[in-house]
Amino acid sequence: MPAPERGTPARDQTTRHGTKTGAFGRARGDAVVNRKAISSAQLYAILDREFKALRRRECTNCRIPLPYFRRPPDDVSANWAIGTPTECPHGCHVVIAELLAKLWTQYDIEPEPVQ
Repeated sequence: MPAPERGTPARDQTTRHGTKTGAFGRARGDAVVNRKAISSAQLYAILDREFKALRRRECTNCRIPLPYFRRPPDDVSANWAIGTPTECPHGCHVVIAELLAKLWTQYDIEPEPVQ
């Protein structure tokens, strides 16, 4: 059995989606899903900070859309999405798409209680 990758659990665990983690899950070819669960406000703060660092300085109008909880379409997808960004002549919509591709692998939103 191959050695566990750095930063992943050494023993097998099952995520909340039922996906195996650890060396056994990787050896069988199962997807490894290790996302940090945070509030939607925390996620927005991360999205906003990262977007401001990556966007072109020429654009001062674009904002990152708010993230919202959604049921994941499969066992390896994140449980959140954002509104559709407007197309920007400076390419901000492309920056947002690339940022989402990165952060969807790192974070899930903690479900908020319904009142």
